Amino acid sequence: NLKEGYSLLGISYILAISGMHIIFLYKIISWFLFKIFRYYKSTIPISILAIYVILIGFPPACIRALLFLVLTKLNEKGEKQYTKIDLLAISFMLMVSIRPFYIYNTGFILSFLVSFVILFINSIIKNMSFLKKNYISFLMIYLSTIPIVTAFQN
Repeated sequence: NLKEGYSLLGISYILAISGMHIIFLYKIISWFLFKIFRYYKSTIPISILAIYVILIGFPPACIRALLFLVLTKLNEKGEKQYTKIDLLAISFMLMVSIRPFYIYNTGFILSFLVSFVILFINSIIKNMSFLKKNYISFLMIYLSTIPIVTAFQN
């Protein structure tokens, strides 16, 4: 029932194209390594996620999420600090320079669109209640993806 409900609302699709599961897996792996081995660096979790992305066939949303995660971790260690929008743009340029035809992939377009919307509305909704944040976030993501989803339907 829960899976059906998610499918009807489109939540599972939004979670998949946003790459949220990559960040979720990163946090779980990092927590596990810290609790068991007192390992707090990000090298092993990112390596495990890279293997995971390879095993699932390099979906553009997962590549974007992994690349964004790596750039974020490198940004934390660097002298010059970039904004999250800058990191998203850098990951876009890297992905398109490696595979130019990604720009025709619906998952690629939706992944970057959803990520951009999430980053953009975070500054707007930061002072709202939890429920209102979630509602407005989902509504904005849903409304921003409707044109792309309807345009690419067969």
